[in-house]
Amino acid sequence: MDQLSYSAAWLSRWRDEITGAVNSMMSTFEETYGYEPGTNEVRVAGEEDLRAAHDYGREVLGFEDLLTFYESIGEVVLPDVGNGYFIHSARDVLHRLAEGGAGLRS
Repeated sequence: MDQLSYSAAWLSRWRDEITGAVNSMMSTFEETYGYEPGTNEVRVAGEEDLRAAHDYGREVLGFEDLLTFYESIGEVVLPDVGNGYFIHSARDVLHRLAEGGAGLRS
């Protein structure tokens, strides 16, 4: 199966589409669920994120798509969408790898 790689342009469009959908959902969230929503965002990568992404790329060889992702997206925090969606920042991933290695934790 051929797999397409991410591109910065594709990730930018994805971020814009998700942000638009979440903003639409948040406009009626409190009315629908009876409480205020939390912070829901797909955060653009900043300078610190870029440094961490490049550090991550040096640590984990062969993950070019993850590097591209983290160069574009700093973090995904969507606690009020479904059961919640989270993609941790590259810095957090590096911290967790340093603490516990690459194995899965329960």
